[in-house]
Amino acid sequence: MYTRRFVSHPSHPDLSVSALIPIDRGSALLRANAAGHVRPGAACYRLLPRHGQSVSWLLSPREDNEEEAPEVQLGIGGAAAARAHAQAEEPKVTTDSRLPLFPVPDLLLQPLLPSLLLLFSLGFSSLSSLPLLAPPQPSAVRLAMAQLRALQAITREDDREETERRSQGEDTGDRCGEAARSGVDKRRRKRSGPVLWTLTEPLGRMMGEITMKPQIVRLLYVSSQETASCSVECLTLAALLSLPSPFLSPEAVAALSPASSSLSAASAALRRAKQRLRLVKQILGVVGGDLLTRYNAFQQWQLHRESLGNWAKNHCLNEDVLVKVPAVVAYLRRCMQTFNLPLVSCGGDGLQVQKAICASFFLNCAFREENGLYSLLTPANAASHGLLVSSMDGDLSDPPSLPRLALHPSSVLANAPPPWLVFVSAQRKRDADGNAVFLMQDVTAIDPEWLPEVAGHHFCSLREA
Repeated sequence: MYTRRFVSHPSHPDLSVSALIPIDRGSALLRANAAGHVRPGAACYRLLPRHGQSVSWLLSPREDNEEEAPEVQLGIGGAAAARAHAQAEEPKVTTDSRLPLFPVPDLLLQPLLPSLLLLFSLGFSSLSSLPLLAPPQPSAVRLAMAQLRALQAITREDDREETERRSQGEDTGDRCGEAARSGVDKRRRKRSGPVLWTLTEPLGRMMGEITMKPQIVRLLYVSSQETASCSVECLTLAALLSLPSPFLSPEAVAALSPASSSLSAASAALRRAKQRLRLVKQILGVVGGDLLTRYNAFQQWQLHRESLGNWAKNHCLNEDVLVKVPAVVAYLRRCMQTFNLPLVSCGGDGLQVQKAICASFFLNCAFREENGLYSLLTPANAASHGLLVSSMDGDLSDPPSLPRLALHPSSVLANAPPPWLVFVSAQRKRDADGNAVFLMQDVTAIDPEWLPEVAGHHFCSLREA
C-alpha cells in the first residue's frame, strides 16, 4: 500500500517529484477502519499487491457434520463467555511484516532549508550535536547548508573574516579572484572539530522566525534596502506567493458554465475554459512574468471589487484567495516593523521589482538552450555565459545530470519564453515523448547582467574580473 507524495529532488530543493511512498502498518489499519464509515456494508474490498496485506482467518469453515455451538447464557460469567466467543468468531486482519512500522519522516521528503533554519533559531550551532532518529542524507544536508550560505542566512568565522577582508577597499576584479581562490583553499583545508554556524542579523533571524519560504523572506529584506526600495510592492508579492494561485484552474472555470451530462460536451467545456483562461491572462498579464501578473491581478481586483457585477468571476479569479491577501500583508508588515525594515514604494516600477525577485531567487536561475528547453545556471556552465560564482559555497556542485526544464503551459510567458528567468518551483511531468521534464511555475524574466549587481556576493562578471 502506498501514498502519493511530492518529494524534493536531490539536485535542487525547489524541484519536486511525485513519488509513491509506502505507508506504515498503523496507516494501513487506519485506512481499513475508516473505509467502513464511507459506505454501508459488512465488508470492504481494496486492490492491493500480493505482498501488501495478508488476511488470516483464525477459524476454519464448519464441517457439515459439526454440531452447532450451544447458546451462551447471559449471566455474570456468561457475558465474559459471550465476548470471548464473539472475539473468536471475528476474523482478524494482520498486516504484512514487510510494511514499515513507522511512516517516512517529512524531514527525508521535504526541503531541509526550513528545518535547518528552525534548528539554528532554537540555538543549535552544529548538527553533529543533534542525534536524529531518521537523519537525512549527508549530501542533502551539505546542499541545504550551501544554499543557506548563498542566501546569506547563516555564517561562520571563516565567512566573517572573508567579509571583513572584502570590506577593505578592493576593486571588483580582485574580489572575484580572491574569493574564488579563497573558496578553493577553504575547501581543501582540513578542519578539526565541528563547524559552528550562526544566523546572520537580521536576514537569518527573519528567515528563522517567519514561517515562509526562505527566498520569500529574502525578498522582503532585499526590497527594503536602498538599492531596491520596493518593499511595499514586495509585501503584496510575498503574500500572494504564500497563498495558492489567484487564478482559477481550468476545471473550476468549466464548472462555472452550465453542467452537461455527455462526456464530449464536458471535454468541449474544458477546452473553452482553457481558452478563456489564456485570454484573461493576456488581459491581466505583465511582460515581466507570473509574479507581476499576480500583483497586477490583485491590484485590479481591489479597484473593481466594489463595482457592479462579479468582476472576479468574469476574470477567472479565485476571490476566496484574494480576500486573504490583506491579512497576510498586515502580518508581514508587522514582521518588517519588528526588524526595523523601512516600508518604501517604487511607484509601480516593475523593473525594480524584477531585480528584487532576481536577488531573492537567484539560485533558481535558468537559461534557454537551443532546443527550447531550459537549464539551471550552475558553477560549471556559468563561465560560458560570462559569469563566475565568486562565493565560498563549495558544496553547490553540479548534479550528475542536469534536469530538463520547461515553462509551465499556464505561464503568461509560455508563448514568448525569455532567454533568462528565475522560477519559484518546478514539478516533474512527462512530455509527449515520454521524457521527464520539470515544468517551472511562477517565473520572472531577468537580464543576466543583473546577477552580479543584485547578488554580488554569489556572482561576478568575468568582464570586470
